[in-house]
Order: sequence, then C-alpha cells, then structure tokens
Amino acid sequence: MLKEYERQCVTSDEVIAAHRLDETGRHPDFEVSAASLRWMLFHMIEETARHAGHLDAVCEFLDGGTGYY
Repeated sequence: MLKEYERQCVTSDEVIAAHRLDETGRHPDFEVSAASLRWMLFHMIEETARHAGHLDAVCEFLDGGTGYY
C-alpha cells in the first residue's frame, strides 16, 4: 500500500514540475469543468489533512490516547 502511495507521489511530482500553478487541466471524464494546478494541489492538501484527521480519531478511539493537546 505504501509502495503505491510512493509511486503516485513520484507521478504527482513529475506533473507538478512540468506545469505552471495557474495552468488549467481537465479530467477526461469531466470535460465541462477545469481547475488550475494550484487548486488541485490545495485540494490534495485538504484531502490529506482530512484523512489524517480521520486516522487520528480512529487511533484515539482504539487506544484512548489523544494528540499533543
């Protein structure tokens, strides 16, 4: 599972290096919408944070411990 994540990170890094932040792109299945690379990266940060928060909640639920605060 982590190997796949690492592979996807390499692919993402290549895409980011090849394009400007304000450049827009479209998913082939959703031709009516477009988003800038900047928006896509911000969205990925949001999603990663959301999932990390979910994982943190599950860990707290399982072991009763909490984070730093």
